This record gives sequence, C-alpha cells and structure tokens, in this order.
Amino acid sequence: MEIFYIIAIFILSGLALELTGFGVATVSMSLLLLFLDPLLTIPLVAIAALVTTGFLAWRIKEKKTWKRIKPLFIGVIFGVPLGIIMLSHINHDLLKLSIAIFFVIYSIYGLFFSKFKTTLFNKNKITSAIIGFFAGFFNSTVNIDGPLVALYESSDIKKNTTGYKDAIATYMFFTGILTVSGHLLAGRITRELILLLPYVIPSLILGIFTGHKLFSKINGAALKKIIYYFVLFSGLIIFIKYL
Repeated sequence: MEIFYIIAIFILSGLALELTGFGVATVSMSLLLLFLDPLLTIPLVAIAALVTTGFLAWRIKEKKTWKRIKPLFIGVIFGVPLGIIMLSHINHDLLKLSIAIFFVIYSIYGLFFSKFKTTLFNKNKITSAIIGFFAGFFNSTVNIDGPLVALYESSDIKKNTTGYKDAIATYMFFTGILTVSGHLLAGRITRELILLLPYVIPSLILGIFTGHKLFSKINGAALKKIIYYFVLFSGLIIFIKYL
C-alpha cells in the first residue's frame, strides 16, 4: 500500500510543478515524511527534484542565465558539503519538526503575504555568496532552497520574468547535481531508494504531462492555493506528531 501513496505523491508533485511552478520538493517532502524516514526521503526527493529541474533547465532559452546565477555558487560549494555532513548528526525527529515548521511558515507566506513583492536583498557578490551558502545548506539537508533563491532573484523580476524563472531552474539543477553527488558519497543512495526510482520518475513524468494537458482548463492560481493549504495541513500534522 505504501508504494501507491508514493506514486500518488509524485504524480501530484509533477502536476503541481507544471501547473503552478510550485516546488516538487516542498510538496513531496511534506507528504513523504508522514511515513518515510528522513534519511530515505531527503535523497529520494533530491533525485526527483534533480530530474524535474533538469527538464526545466533543458527548455531554457535565456542566454545570460549562467552569468546571472554564477555568483551564488561561491557559497553553494561550501553550503552543500556542510549540509551533507550535518545530516548524519541531526536528530531525525528534530529534523522532521524543523521541516514541519518551515512548511507551516512557507505556506502561510504563500497564502497571505506573497502578494507583497518587497525586495529583501541587495544583489552583490557578498550577498550572493551568503544566499548561496544557506540555500546550498538547506538543499542538502531538507531539499528546500527554492524559496530563498526565489526571494533573492525577485529583486529584478519585473525587468525579466523569463530570466527570473530560468535562473531559478538552472540554479536548482546544478545545486541538485552537487547535492545528489554528496548523498552518493555519503552512502545514502541505498538499494531501497534505487528500487523506488522506477515508481517515482514515471510518476513525476505522468504528473508533468497531465499538468501540461490540463494547463488551459484549470485555474493555476486556484490550484496553487489548494496546494499551499495541503502543505500547511501536512506540516501541521508532522508538527503535532513529533512535537
């Protein structure tokens, strides 16, 4: 029965990605942690996110994308290894609790405050390195770095919307390569995880394909709000369970 839940979760994740741009990691992590161990869930979702962001990065047409995100990687190359190392020493229940708190805060922000487009960061080499460090650390520990990078990149979203989306997809793809490589070196790409991939990857593809077909028929903004509520609910369940 567990495998059917996993298939449904990744179909939903792929559907959400194509319809709303909402992170695969956020949706899948919030649900998988209800019944899977973090040390299995985190590398599994990292591989799934790598596949989907790789697909998005492949479709990119913006020529200056790499130049735009390159400063972030000065911090990423330090943040990812530190996160990989720390993951083996973090209490699992505390980790789940921390992720649940993040889901609750992030969902509330998405539901009620995301309309306020305030620039939180000034772009320069120092802030790029700092943001890259924390984003890399969060990506390698909880698979969730998109919101932080999105906030940072949103400073000039009005100038180039396509460039904004392309930058995030490309950044997350290359960071994902580092993260999955780190999990591999740390011995977390286990036989149990590999046996799940034949179910996970096709489910994601099915979700993305379905979302693409339904894009013109479903109100993406409404679905995004539903997903925020769903993640909020999941976060509250995890929080109550491990409090």
